[in-house]
Amino acid sequence: MDFQDKAAEGPYENINGCNNGKSSNKPYFSQFSVASFSYAYEDAVIVKMLVEMVPCHNEAVYDINQKEIGKVGKIFGPAPYFHILILLNNPRKIKEFGHHSKFIMNVRNLLPLEKFVQDQYLLSIYNI
Repeated sequence: MDFQDKAAEGPYENINGCNNGKSSNKPYFSQFSVASFSYAYEDAVIVKMLVEMVPCHNEAVYDINQKEIGKVGKIFGPAPYFHILILLNNPRKIKEFGHHSKFIMNVRNLLPLEKFVQDQYLLSIYNI
């Protein structure tokens, strides 16, 4: 069972895209991490996505203990190997994160990579 199958098990509020901050009171967390720590940058953290899903802008990011640590600020990098910049709620906690840190997100607000990569050639290269 891959990530899309796991994500499909949860109830969706808006199946076609982001909820624009109108998520439910009970976020459906993935049972596995979706991003790993790359490096710290000023008062933010840059993480590499481990799945071929794209988070919405301003989507909440949680640590493994399901405590909100910040929001998605920017998404950058080439198609399946992109990174995201997480703007931390408390920049003083940046020292808590290291290369062992994993992050989770509400899977209801993750979009498939196919929505952003329209070229069939690129899809075939990345085996999506």
